[in-house]
Amino acid sequence: MLLAAGQVNIFTGDSAAEIFIDGQFIAKEQVVQHPLSAGTHYLQVKKNNAVFKSRTIETQDGQTETIVLDDFVDYKTNVPSRGSLEMEALRVRETRGNMAFGWHGGSPASGLSLKWWPGEKLGLQAVGYANKFDDNQDTRAGGRLLFSLNESVFQNSTFTTYLALGVGRSALLNTVDENKNETYDLLEAALGLEFKIADFFKNDGGTRTRQVVISNESSALNVLLAEFLIGLGEGILKMAHWSGEIGVERIFTRYFSPDADQPSSEVLRLKFSGGCHIYF
Repeated sequence: MLLAAGQVNIFTGDSAAEIFIDGQFIAKEQVVQHPLSAGTHYLQVKKNNAVFKSRTIETQDGQTETIVLDDFVDYKTNVPSRGSLEMEALRVRETRGNMAFGWHGGSPASGLSLKWWPGEKLGLQAVGYANKFDDNQDTRAGGRLLFSLNESVFQNSTFTTYLALGVGRSALLNTVDENKNETYDLLEAALGLEFKIADFFKNDGGTRTRQVVISNESSALNVLLAEFLIGLGEGILKMAHWSGEIGVERIFTRYFSPDADQPSSEVLRLKFSGGCHIYF
């Protein structure tokens, strides 16, 4: 029994519309005097497994809330309202997670990447990389501000259009002769799109089979290892969010060699970059 309850009426005017409250199917077409605990609840209306409207509703003890969806969604056009799409996209993004680890490449400050979205529209990204070869040490570091411009839903995940503003530094240091050192300082601005490639290859629900060719010399351990690596690769591809960017960057290069034609140079150029991240 609900200790504090209100009621809700929902009228869609469409016999094929399915009404969900807090993720639970309630009825088709309409709901009349449905009891709800006082507080905030999440409403979805679906047709042919597609979300037409999503919103939160507030119920109060002893009061009845009435919602008429025909006022802002015409189901006969099969076109959901912009507000419902944006709300559903934000809800799906919440289930994805707001932190991600992966790789970002395409500029002197490319490398391992960590993303964090503390809010709906604002994100932070840190990029770093270090490598030593022969007598040289290559180090890269950068930081970026991410601004979400639009969220849309495709399959069970989101398309995120964003703006990135960043700074970074890359240094190529020679441990034997410092005159061979070079540093690169950069400023960048880019427009990007992040999505899951796996959503373009959704299974139609049928049974999938995998054929593995095994030679007579293959041991059971090698077969198990191959199956594990294939499964791991498929799992990463299914979870990975890929991004592509186009933008501009200004690179200031400093040369330490006394034989250099000039101590520094500056260039502004078009850039293409991208990355791959797994959210958690």
